[in-house]
Amino acid sequence: MVNHVHALLIPASLIQSDMQSSPIFASFWPQFLRNVGLGVVNGLSAWLRGRGHRREQKKIAISTSRWTALSRCGVHIFPTLVSAIIIAVNFRQVYIGIDFRKGAGSETVNIALLQTAAKLQELLIIASLATVIFQLLRDELIYGDGIPLGLLGAGFDFAKLSFFWSSEIFGSLKGLFRGSRKYRKVQLLLFLILAGALALLAGPSCAVLLVPQTQDWPAGGTVFFLNGTKDDFWPVSLDYRPSPATSLCSSSNGTKYAICPSGGFYSLWSHYAKVDHSNYKNLVPSYAKDLSGNRYYWTSENLPPLTTRTISLGSADGNAFFVQPHLSVAVLLDQLMHDWWTTLLLKYKLNERNVDDRRAASSKVYSPFVNVQCAPATMLSSSNRTVQFPTINSINQYVHQDLESSNLTDQPADHLKFSWVLLPGTFESVSTGAVLQLPWDSKQEARLVVGCSVQAQWVPAQIETDAYNFWQGWYPKNITFVEAYPSKGSPLFNGTPSSGRSSIVVEKSWLDALSPPTPTEGPGYFDWGPSTIESVLSTTGLVNGLASNSSSSVDLWESGDDNDRAGLLASVIGSVFADGLSRVNIEKMYNIHGNPSEWTLADYGKEDGYNDRLIHGGHALRSPDIAQQDLSKLNVEFAIGGLSYRLTLVQKLALVVLFLHMTIAVLHTFWIVARGKSSACWDSITEILLLAQNSQPAFRALGNTAAGVKHSSTFGKIVTIKPTRKPGSSELDHLELLCEDEEGLTENELSSIVRQSHPQSQPTGSVESTNQALSSVLNYSIQPTCHCRHSDIQTMHSLDDFPLEQISMPSTPLLGSSTNAAQTPSALQIQENYTYG
Repeated sequence: MVNHVHALLIPASLIQSDMQSSPIFASFWPQFLRNVGLGVVNGLSAWLRGRGHRREQKKIAISTSRWTALSRCGVHIFPTLVSAIIIAVNFRQVYIGIDFRKGAGSETVNIALLQTAAKLQELLIIASLATVIFQLLRDELIYGDGIPLGLLGAGFDFAKLSFFWSSEIFGSLKGLFRGSRKYRKVQLLLFLILAGALALLAGPSCAVLLVPQTQDWPAGGTVFFLNGTKDDFWPVSLDYRPSPATSLCSSSNGTKYAICPSGGFYSLWSHYAKVDHSNYKNLVPSYAKDLSGNRYYWTSENLPPLTTRTISLGSADGNAFFVQPHLSVAVLLDQLMHDWWTTLLLKYKLNERNVDDRRAASSKVYSPFVNVQCAPATMLSSSNRTVQFPTINSINQYVHQDLESSNLTDQPADHLKFSWVLLPGTFESVSTGAVLQLPWDSKQEARLVVGCSVQAQWVPAQIETDAYNFWQGWYPKNITFVEAYPSKGSPLFNGTPSSGRSSIVVEKSWLDALSPPTPTEGPGYFDWGPSTIESVLSTTGLVNGLASNSSSSVDLWESGDDNDRAGLLASVIGSVFADGLSRVNIEKMYNIHGNPSEWTLADYGKEDGYNDRLIHGGHALRSPDIAQQDLSKLNVEFAIGGLSYRLTLVQKLALVVLFLHMTIAVLHTFWIVARGKSSACWDSITEILLLAQNSQPAFRALGNTAAGVKHSSTFGKIVTIKPTRKPGSSELDHLELLCEDEEGLTENELSSIVRQSHPQSQPTGSVESTNQALSSVLNYSIQPTCHCRHSDIQTMHSLDDFPLEQISMPSTPLLGSSTNAAQTPSALQIQENYTYG
């Protein structure tokens, strides 16, 4: 119910658009500036024209000018355009570099400016959403059944999270289900919740999208091929069969060429020559990769035909893990990386010093993963050949099993001796065994013997090739495992693993090629003719400090972490074994002609536009002219590090927020312009206060609320805006904010009062003539029965003669049509293009 509302319905023929009485753009720019928050320009313009001190004039509450409607949507322009730019930058994925000093000359200042811009964009988005909310509220206040009192300030409060559990919201829920168009009020509340969510997320979303992140920036990729099958490069059963290429690996020549199983000898010898059993864990770079709780790796220098250096990774422990990239993949990654980097610098004119790092990540490939476990050292006499080897029991735990070994020598020696041992089938998942015999004691009666078990498997992983500014060259390293490797102290696998390939079974021929005699002309050679692995063990000083008597030697061997000889032994065995596995069938990657240092890559045919394909992610290499089933097809993705814009999951979620706002802004603009009816009234707290100040007090409905509101039910009272008459005036040219009054007249009673006589026809004219026509039909008065503010309210003529179908009832795209048979009588509504004071 409404305390008192009297209005006169005017036919559509009497409505004249303000576009007809003024030039098209006469009111466009003032309205536009006001709605984008630059109303001060209008005030300054009026002051310059000498109109700055004029009194307030009557204003059109509802305009039907489409230009005016368009100007009132100007608040959407800036946030929509800025969002479009932000989205375009992120979709283009712009790369900036290590530092961000362009512009203000300081990365800190630039980041601060972008964060400020993100905040400004947040405020623009909130202002845009507020415009939509004010329009929805006005539609319900003017054309609908009104709105709950608690939603009157929703256009200001929706951006506050606490508003959605405030008394205003809970009190308004009662009013939402009153009146004939409940669904419109429910949809209004749902839109408020959506707008509140967007307002909450707008700031973080803009910051995420505007401030560049230090991250990997995608910079190309391609498919590449290995000339061989999975079984060629990652065999489960491994023996050594000489071929034209591997004939170079015979005897001690195997240490001179990278394609041989022992091709990493010089690199391994150089590394272990720098350490001993007391410090080998400590010589680790601070940026080393964590592997089973330890950071431990070293650079492997390669010999011809390989030019790349690789990284061997391991965990320095008595239960050691080791992994090394398969060199067949590393070689191709190295060449592709070199070509891609050269092209990228030229294409984008990048400063190499402004790139943090660059990397190539392969698709899933298999890498050798080796686990070495050694049994406790025992003192054996010449007649005792029983050695303990670790194995795995039924509950997947390491246990020690005794085995008679024929690899032990009964001839006393003053140097260590190492040999590989082929273990029987009872050691199911063990690839091979190893025995180390230390120098005999002073009486030549016994020596210390250690048995170790080697587990090896091809595990699925990614190989990443990195290059950093403080390193020289490319390093195939940073192996990323597809599945977690075993925890420290656990077996690598028990029997056939659930993933990857089965445990590798090695033959004696391959083990012999893995540790051939040390070349006489090279480092690590001793007159007792050690094998390559014996040379590496000797250079570590593994036997240094051991006592000449048997009991002390056992104690010193097992003395603990600060003197970890067992861990050093496992480290050498694991690194040698993993290095050999990484070289399996590497010769297939080369054209074998002439000197190995002159070999070229086989099956490296470049497609037309090779360089552009590399940096744009196309197929840069031709497929070899052999059957596809005989090929291994892989792919590589390139990336560079530094500050950049790119679409990760967080950015994509932030884009959804901006897209939602842009959709709302565009739909609202099209709807308002197509409808033509718009209003800019009551979109500030001041204007709402002025409207309330000039309205009739609702002593009954809102009694005792001058000092505050305690009960949420008060916020459920329905308020509406209706035209009234000023004291002493005959025109309905005054607007009031009215609240329902449970003791006042019903709407049907009000309708019966206004239906008493017919108005006279009025000629079509301007807005002023329309106002005069409204006042001329008022010729007598009645005493209202409800509590009224103005005692001289006049009775209006009946509107029965006016065809109601001419009345244009607006609707809202988000709330649906306002047309309803049970709606408030048209005579109670604010008129379009009519000026009110």
